[in-house]
Amino acid sequence: MDRKLRKTQFADQIRSAAAVLTAKLGRWRDLAHGLLEEIQPVITSATLGVPLILQLTTYYVSSIPTWETLPVEQPLPALAKEGYVDHDGARIWYGTAGEGEPGIRFQP
Repeated sequence: MDRKLRKTQFADQIRSAAAVLTAKLGRWRDLAHGLLEEIQPVITSATLGVPLILQLTTYYVSSIPTWETLPVEQPLPALAKEGYVDHDGARIWYGTAGEGEPGIRFQP
């Protein structure tokens, strides 16, 4: 096939796709405007209720930071095996305990 003909066909495909995309974007714009007009009264009435909602929620919020209400850390169970693995310049401690399916627990 001639190179010039391929370029022309490719340009036509791009123009066609751009026209379809432009039409879809126009439709989405129209839908978005219609939706905004429909829900604007709801948003306005909800905005009037926000101060009341905030007042109610702050009334029930504790003044104690969440991290202070966490349960006390429990010590590890007796370990069947423990050691270190050297990987990419890092020395990583590991320990195995318990029964059942193996799992990994990361701790700082």
